[in-house]
Amino acid sequence: MNLKKISQTLSERRRHDRCMRAAKRAHLMADIRERKATPSDVAAVAFGLYRLRLSEQEAAEYLNAVLVAEGAPLRDEEAL
Repeated sequence: MNLKKISQTLSERRRHDRCMRAAKRAHLMADIRERKATPSDVAAVAFGLYRLRLSEQEAAEYLNAVLVAEGAPLRDEEAL
């Protein structure tokens, strides 16, 4: 594996980890307020913390990943 490929892989991993942390934080913040997190919440947290721009679809995927990890039901596609 060349250095450029390694750097790209690390960058992708870092972005994924940050997006997952943003989704978890959005979920926890919404839970404290006794409501459900939305993909917009995830996108806002990701941008606020890490200057990452997420599409609604990508934010929804990260939110669903957090929900699955916690054993919660997935968000309905129509609700997103």
